[in-house]
Amino acid sequence: MLTAGAGRGREFRIYVLDARLTRAAEASPVCRVADLASALSDALADEGPIVAWSQHDLRIVRRAGLPARLVEHCEARWVNALIDVRRWKNRLYRDRDLQALGAADGHTLKAYMKAVGYAVPAALAPGQAARWLRQVLERLDAADGDYRTLSARAKRQWHALLAYNRHDCFGIRAVYERARRELRLEAAYRQTTYRVRMDEASHPIRIGRVHPALDRALGTARVTRWACITAYNPQSTRRPARQNQRCDAALKRRLRDLGVRWFPMESRGDRGDWPPELGVLALGVSRSRAESLGREFNQAAIVWGNAGGQAELVWCNRLKHL
Repeated sequence: MLTAGAGRGREFRIYVLDARLTRAAEASPVCRVADLASALSDALADEGPIVAWSQHDLRIVRRAGLPARLVEHCEARWVNALIDVRRWKNRLYRDRDLQALGAADGHTLKAYMKAVGYAVPAALAPGQAARWLRQVLERLDAADGDYRTLSARAKRQWHALLAYNRHDCFGIRAVYERARRELRLEAAYRQTTYRVRMDEASHPIRIGRVHPALDRALGTARVTRWACITAYNPQSTRRPARQNQRCDAALKRRLRDLGVRWFPMESRGDRGDWPPELGVLALGVSRSRAESLGREFNQAAIVWGNAGGQAELVWCNRLKHL
């Protein structure tokens, strides 16, 4: 089966390529009976990428004897989501162990789906799909392909298989879209200067760099740990100026209630395509406290540092179940 059209607001379709499943496919409104060439042509008619979880399906396309131009177009649009997802996991969540979710190598699709909070019904547990397909094919072969004569159990297996396939497709999308979004955000954070005003001096902070002048200034305040935190534009979604100002005021009240000293901070991206954001340099906060504050104000990430060390990007978005 090849699945396409899973974009938001568009029809979800499952292309059934095995002729033995024709009558079963005709019994489901989401199925289309097709050959591989026509299924790929439909998929390529959309502007987006063809996203898969490996190169396996692409190897099948290459070996199928299809017109060379169709294969070339498919190769140009093909995306192996696992490449970006592995990079996202290893760059942003390297301390999170997906093996705790049942993945032998830590990188199965189902483990990632659980990690990002994509819920799959327990009845569609991994390892069932191949058995369902085998048993449905056996029943259809015995019935000369007549789906109507199958038992209720066999029909349930068929519809469970379709549901399993649907969850896989939407699960890939959920994982891939989060990975791509957070990788883009990471690049934006690293291309930003966080400028702090302390004692009439300006201290620019960049992720991945040390800041001796800032360390000396903080030394006079008898602190070594700090965090750049903003309440602007929660989850990196632009908000009206008044809403941002209210959030900023709430952050400062929260710090005051906690007894945390702070200095004013402004962040500006190198590209200039995002408006400057106001925030604070909070003094003396641990990494976990800074992450918690960022999460409290619905921020994707904060910047944290310790005297003598590099400024770190700390993600506030948690992977689920870990």
